[in-house]
Amino acid sequence: MGRKGSARPSRLALPESTDRAEKVRRRFKSIARLMRESRATRLDPGHRSRRPNERFKRSAYELIAHYVENEFHHTFALVLSELGRIPKTSIQPDDNPFFWGLTAICGDETIFSMNQLRRIAHAMHRAYEIETPADEIIAFLRRANSASD
Repeated sequence: MGRKGSARPSRLALPESTDRAEKVRRRFKSIARLMRESRATRLDPGHRSRRPNERFKRSAYELIAHYVENEFHHTFALVLSELGRIPKTSIQPDDNPFFWGLTAICGDETIFSMNQLRRIAHAMHRAYEIETPADEIIAFLRRANSASD
């Protein structure tokens, strides 16, 4: 299955761009950039936050869940395609949108190792499936992490 006009077949069929899809994509990229900047500020030794990744993870869970609930999760693949960062994985956006969403939010920055990212995304997806509220996601991730150790 390839993109229209593409001579090379692609494993991932990207949806056609529409005005609304373009607005959704731009909004996602803007929010993701703000999340990365906010996390970077919290990493500053002079900042009070002791757990910058916790706020980042909670915000990521909320954002990705919102996009999934509104059926905009294919935005993640569009953003990653723009960055030239389509993951080399068998995980498809419909199978685990949290993996694709978290990868897209991280963008070009190495916030998590690929193994950490997979583990976090898998746990977030499970949390979403059992309707875990955003204010409980960090505790859920800690339990999931300790169970996998």
